[in-house]
Amino acid sequence: MHLKSLGVFLLFMLVSFLTFFCLIQKDVIENTEAIIINNVDRQSVHFTDTITLHFEYLEGIASHFSASDDLLSENNLQLLESVKEQSSLELLAVITPDGTSTYSNGIKKSVASRRYFQEAIAGRRALSAPIVSKVDNKTTRIILAVPILRDGNVVGVIGGSCDVSSLSTMLFGDIYDGAGSILIVNSEGEIISCTMDNENLDIQPEGNFFLYYNDTKFQGDVTLETIRQDFSQMHEGLVLFKKHGCTHYMAYRPLKLSDWSLCYIVPASIAQQSYQFVLDYELILFGTLFVATLLLLFVIFRSNSKKQQELIAFGQTDALTGILNKQSTEDQINDWLADERCIGYQVFMMLDIDGFKNINDVLGHMAGDKILRELGALLRQEFRETDIVGRIGGDEFCILAKNNAVEHTAALRADRLCQSIRCHKFSAVPSGNITISVGVAISPIHGRSYQELYIAADKALYETKRKGKDGYTVLRDVV
Repeated sequence: MHLKSLGVFLLFMLVSFLTFFCLIQKDVIENTEAIIINNVDRQSVHFTDTITLHFEYLEGIASHFSASDDLLSENNLQLLESVKEQSSLELLAVITPDGTSTYSNGIKKSVASRRYFQEAIAGRRALSAPIVSKVDNKTTRIILAVPILRDGNVVGVIGGSCDVSSLSTMLFGDIYDGAGSILIVNSEGEIISCTMDNENLDIQPEGNFFLYYNDTKFQGDVTLETIRQDFSQMHEGLVLFKKHGCTHYMAYRPLKLSDWSLCYIVPASIAQQSYQFVLDYELILFGTLFVATLLLLFVIFRSNSKKQQELIAFGQTDALTGILNKQSTEDQINDWLADERCIGYQVFMMLDIDGFKNINDVLGHMAGDKILRELGALLRQEFRETDIVGRIGGDEFCILAKNNAVEHTAALRADRLCQSIRCHKFSAVPSGNITISVGVAISPIHGRSYQELYIAADKALYETKRKGKDGYTVLRDVV
C-alpha cells in the first residue's frame, strides 16, 4: 500500500516536474528575448544621442570660431588641439570655403570633393561615409562636420572624426560581460563597423551582411529577405539563427543616422547563461524527489528565505513611492562608490518638483501624494535597473546613474530626464504637466561619498532654481 502510494506520488511529481520544466524554458526564452531587445533599444538611443552630442560639441566650437576674423589663427588651432586631447573626437580641423582642411597640428589637405564638406558648407550637419583603417585593427571612423556661421553666412566648416568601433563596443561593454558582436549596417547590407567577440563569426569590415548570411537558416518564418526589407524600411527585429553549429540571437534597430541599423549578435548559450541556475535546481529537485522529507525542508527553507527578503525589502522601501527610502539610498550609494565594479563616471542627480508646496495648498495633499507616486514610478522606468533611485525628502529625489564612460553623459541624462517629466501627463494635475529642477554632480570629480555628492548637487540645484527652474545644472557649469 505504501509502495503504491509512493509510486503515485513519484509519478505525480514527475509529471509536475516536466510541466514545470517546459514552462520555465518558455519563460527563459521570453525573458532573454525581452532583455536583448531592451538592451539594443537603449544602446541604439545612446549611440544616436552620443553622435548628436558630438555634433553639438562641434557646433559650440564653430560658434566660437565665428567670432574670429582669422579662422586659421594660432589661438584657434591651439583650441582644436586642446579639444582633441580632452574629448573622444579625433583629428579636429577647420576647413575654409575653398575646401582646404587645416588640422590642429598645422597640416593641410584639400577635402573640397568630399560629400561631408559639401553638405556642411551648404549649412547642414554632415556625416561622412565610414573610413576603415587598414593598420589600426580595422577600426572604423566617421567624420562629423558642421558649418561656421557668421551673420547667417557660412564662412567655413569644423570637422572631427569619431571612432565608431570603440563607441559601439563601449555601449555594450556591460552587457553579458562584453560578450556578443556589434555590427553597424546600412540599408544595402554594407558593414559600416563590426566588433566581433565570437570565434564562430568571421564578418569583416567593408563586407556585406547579406552575402555573409546568404546560406543561413533562420528560425520561424524569418528569411534573409525579411531582414533585408527591415533594414530598407528602418524596422527593428529579433531573430534566432544557427551558424557553424552555434545558435545565436540577432537583434537589430535603426539608428536614425543616415540609413544605418545597429545589430547585436550573441550566442543563445551566453544570453541564457544567467538562467542556468534554474535548470540546475530542477535537476537537483528531480534527483531528490524520492526523499519527501528533504523536499519539504527545501520548500520551507525557500518560503522562509522569501519572507526574509520581503521584510528586508520592506525596510528599504519608501512607503509612498515604492522606491528606496532616504537611508537605503544613502547606504547603497556609499556601498557602490566603494565597490571595485564602480568605474568611470557616476552621475548623481538631485531633483525636486517646481511649485510643489503650491500644488499641495491648491489641490490638496492627496493630489500631492499621487504626483509623488507617479514621479517615483516614472524615475524607475527612466533609468536602468542597476541605477540607484530613491526619495530622500518630501518632494526631493536623487538618482545615481552608474558607470558612465564619458563625463558629458551627465548633461545628456539630466536633459532627457527633464524632457520626460515635462512631457508626462500627471493624472492629479488639471493641466497634466509638472516640471522639475535638477542639480547634477559627478563622481569622482565632485566627491566620492553620498554626502559630498549631495552637497555638490544641492549647489547645482540651487543654481537651477536661480535661473528660473524647469531645467538642470551640472556643477561644473556653476563652479
